[in-house]
This record gives sequence, C-alpha cells and structure tokens, in this order.
Amino acid sequence: MENVFINREEELNRLHELYNSFLKGARIGVLVYGLRRVGKTRLIQEFIKNKASIEVNCAFIGDAKQFYNKILTLILERFNPPDEWIKKVDNIMNTISSEIGSYEYALNMLVKISEMTNLKIVAFLDEFHLFLDKLSVKVAREEKTNKKRATLDLLWVLKSVVDKGRVFFILSSSLGWEKIQELMQRKTKEHPLLGIFERIEVKPLSKEDTIKLARAYNEDLTEEQLISIAEISGGIPKIVISIAIRAKRNESIANLAVKMLKDGEFDDFFENLIKLIDEVIPYDYPLIISVLLKIAEGIKTAKEISSSLKIDERIVRGVLLELVKSACSHNSIFVFYWLF
Repeated sequence: MENVFINREEELNRLHELYNSFLKGARIGVLVYGLRRVGKTRLIQEFIKNKASIEVNCAFIGDAKQFYNKILTLILERFNPPDEWIKKVDNIMNTISSEIGSYEYALNMLVKISEMTNLKIVAFLDEFHLFLDKLSVKVAREEKTNKKRATLDLLWVLKSVVDKGRVFFILSSSLGWEKIQELMQRKTKEHPLLGIFERIEVKPLSKEDTIKLARAYNEDLTEEQLISIAEISGGIPKIVISIAIRAKRNESIANLAVKMLKDGEFDDFFENLIKLIDEVIPYDYPLIISVLLKIAEGIKTAKEISSSLKIDERIVRGVLLELVKSACSHNSIFVFYWLF
C-alpha cells in the first residue's frame, strides 16, 4: 500500500512558501524538526516530488568522504552528468585531505550540478543532526579544537553554500537536537543558521486525523478500536500504522500495543524520547528517571515521592511541573501511558 499522506497541509504550504521565496532569490533553507516517527520524512518526500532534488539519509554516514560518495551517487542517478564532469570532481576531491574540506566540497558539488543543469536544486538531508554530531568530533580532533566550535564551523560552511542561492536545503532533525541549537544560540550569541534557516515543527496528528490514518490502513477496525489507537499512539503516524496493520477486528488494542512494546518495535522512538527529556528539562537525568519510576510504581503525590526518594518535596514538584509542561507543549501527554 502506498504511504497515506494525511493533513499536513499547513506544513506543506509553509514549505512551498519558503521554496518560492528561494526561487525568487532569497538565501534561505528549512529545518524540519519533531519527535521520531512523527512524519518529518514523509512530509518532506511529499514536498520534493516532481522537483529537481536529492534525498540523503545521513543517519549512517560517519565521515565527510562517505558524505561526498553518497551525494555523488545520487547526482549520477538523478542528473546523469557527463563522464568528464565526474572525473573532474573526483580528481579534485582526491586532493582534499581534511574532513571539513571534504564536507565543504561535497556540499558545493550540489552548487556545481545546479549551475551545469541550470536547475535550482532541493537537497533533503534527513537526520542531518546525527551526521553533524559524528563529523564535528572528527573535525575537532583534526583542528585541535572543541566539539562545539567544530559544530559551529561546519554550520558556517553550510551557510556559505546556502548564500550562493543555488540549493534549497531542508534539514530534518529530532526535537532534542533543535533544542540544543537554541541553547547554543542563547549562550554564545553565535549561530550560523540564525535568520537563514526557517523552522517548521511537525507535531503529532489530531485525534480525528489519527483515526483517518488508522482506517486507511485497516478498514476492518471498529470505531472503538480506532479511538483506542488514537489514544494510545498519541498521533505518531508510524506508531498508528504499525498498530493498525497488525490489529484484528475486535482485538484489544491496548494488549496488542503492550505486546509490540515488549517486542521492541518502538525502541527507536523511546530512545529519542528519553534524549528529549534529558535535554529540555533542567534537572539531572538520574533524578528525572527516579521520579518517573516512582510514578510507575503507583506513587501518586509529590509528598509521597519525596519521602520515598528522601529528597526535598519542592524539587520533586519542580520535576513534575517540567515533565507536564514538556508533555503538554509537544502534544505528547500519551508519553506517560507508554512509559508506565
């Protein structure tokens, strides 16, 4: 079954608005962020259909040379450049020894193919933050600097390519990484992408749209089952789809979800979720987990939790307040259902 695309009109329209500004000469890009499995990749794939574009899955790219090879392979598949062009870019690449130099050259290859074909190109760098995190370690080692400085240097390189006005970059990222960038911006007052990259948050689907999505993948489900899927999934599309395609008519959705959870089908989602909690809540990670575990044990009040953990009740109330604020602000109160 072809992937169903449901109610992302607002985000899609915003992407088209920014892209049209780019075509008119604006030097801009987009950072699309949100929880894992929320539908970022599906949204961007819908947007780049019928455009001169490449999609790079950066999740498993470990260094600049791999990044270059991946981009070159996609250029060959998508634009079929002449052999002379390929030999020329390969020969130049072979003279570059540094990680940051290879990374810059890989990005500028997109500019070169844009100029050669006279096409404005969309470059979708999926899970870009994972590649950036690994590459910054290598650059920091080469340049004998710290990881934060190396990250900023890599982002300055990206900005320099955006400024050439030939490539419309779309970066996708987890919600947690986007929060880190905000903190970096406030602390250092230096952010290469500030004013250049617009941000689009992809949020979980509404209850109504979640039910539509589940029904599209399994028409045999009852209304009661569809409502259960909406409540349990929290509107995360890939969780909705995973449950819907496995559910049998009149089967308990809660029991099925628990079985899938125990089988590890949502491990990547929860890994991202735990990172998010660690990044956005201003308390020590062990303390946050300790409080969550007490809630899971059935302890209901801040006073009881503080007594059990032997810590100040005011600290427990602070942790609980931040957890609730985080869940509500990202439309993800369902998280606590899954955790406990």
